[in-house]
Order: sequence, then structure tokens, then C-alpha cells
Amino acid sequence: MNTPFTADERRAFLDKYFSDLAREEELDNSLLNEAGPSKEMEELDSLHTSLSEAREQYRLSVPVVPLSRCPYTMEVVYHSLDNYGLDGLWWDNEVPIRPVDVLPSTFFTLNGALKFGGPIEDTPFPVRPGPEVPYVVPEVLSAPGVKAVISSTVVGAHTAYPVFYFIDDWGSAMEPMNLWGANYWQYLDREGALKHNEYGGVPIEDDSYYEYTEDDAADDSDEPEYTQDFELKKWVEQGKLLWIAPGDGSFTLKTGVADCPYLNLEGSRAFSVIRNGEKYDDVLGVE
Repeated sequence: MNTPFTADERRAFLDKYFSDLAREEELDNSLLNEAGPSKEMEELDSLHTSLSEAREQYRLSVPVVPLSRCPYTMEVVYHSLDNYGLDGLWWDNEVPIRPVDVLPSTFFTLNGALKFGGPIEDTPFPVRPGPEVPYVVPEVLSAPGVKAVISSTVVGAHTAYPVFYFIDDWGSAMEPMNLWGANYWQYLDREGALKHNEYGGVPIEDDSYYEYTEDDAADDSDEPEYTQDFELKKWVEQGKLLWIAPGDGSFTLKTGVADCPYLNLEGSRAFSVIRNGEKYDDVLGVE
């Protein structure tokens, strides 16, 4: 059962987690050439256990919030999101800690954008929240039976733009891009079968995959290539992209370009990556 933490609980949790993580790295480095048991080795073993338990605690405590509405089933879509800030483990691009989201059978994938509105969080891991203005992926959205819905929400001091993709014709399903902020994709198809890439299929009770290596990021020549389109007007006009007004707690789906607040937004179109409080242009872009 998900029991969201408060802002104060989250802050205390992350402060201890990052402190323990730094100590774990320090011990790992100091014990590289040491053989046999030692007090430091015992401390390291204890840290491995406590950090693993902490990740599970976070998974059970990250907020699950309403973010969208499916244009086919008309269900309001609830999805996990650490909306307190980008320093939460949900945003760890290499190993995002997220619960299994209960989503409509029409859910296909999720990407998004984020407009920075305050100080950039200090994180020991890379965060890839997308560009500052929302976009769509033509290779996915142009497929028959696929529609997308854009909305907005707050993440810390920033404004985020989740873009949910829904599919009504599973015969046209293609491999989706990575989930927003993550280095994997996964979804349940209409038959309830889990579709995923290498990382997305790891059982949630097993965090042994937390050890990330450069080899894990090796390019796969068979992976599809995706582009991004920031000119949303034509997609709205075609009825492929629907929208929900900012602050609309009823999550009413709207169509048409009249009064659409997501057209021609100002901000960088470069995909961003942040780490240790610094922001860089992301060479990976959309995957």
C-alpha cells in the first residue's frame, strides 16, 4: 500500500539516504585492496542492507497523483511522481525507484518536459526531465489508434508537462521510447502481459540491478530512433493531442487550439540533464 510521505518526512529521508550513500562509496573505495573481514567491511555490509531497505521504503512512500485522463476509457490516470523536487529517487535516471503504477489498459507510455522555476536541486545521480517546453514523438503519435494528452503539474519550484500516450489499436503498437525521466520503458498490454526493455522488467522486490555500469548503456543498433516535434498545433488540430487546462482538478479533456495554453511556450528545446546542482544539455535526448 502506498502511503505518501510529507515534505518534512521526505527531506529527512533523503538527507539520511544521501549521507549513507556517500559513506557507502567512501567505504567501497577504501576497501578495494583490503582482504579479510574488518569493522569497515561490517559497516559496509550494514549500509548495503539499510540502503536497500531505504529504497523499498521510498518506493512505498512516493506520491501517486492524478495527472491525466484517458481519451478512450475516460478514466482519470493516477501515476507515481515525486512532485516535491528533482532530488527524489523517482527522478534517478539510471535507477529510478518507482512503484508499479496501476494504469488504464490503454496506457502506452509517458514522457514529459520541465520548465525550471527555481534553484536546481543537488543530486548525486543524473536527472533527465526533458526539455523546458513540451513535445510529442511523431513516430509514436502518428500511429493508428494512438492519442496523447498533455497536462501540467508542479515539481518543487518547477513546472512540469506530462504527456501521456494512449493506444486503442494494439495491432499498431510499436516499441515506445523510455518513460519520462527513466532509462527504460514498460507497459501492460491489453492481455495484461508486461512489455519492457532490459531495465523495466526487473522485479520491484529485487534491487540488485541498482549497481549500474557503463556496459549497461551500450548502444543497441536495433533500437528504433525517435524524433521530437515541438510544434504542437497541428497535432491538436488533428485531434491526436488533447489537453487539460493547468490547475483543472476535474481533468477535463479539451480539444482544439482555441485557448490551448501549451502552444508556443517559451523555454529551451534542448533536453537537459542535471547532477550535483548543475544543468547541462543532454546528448541523449529522447530514446
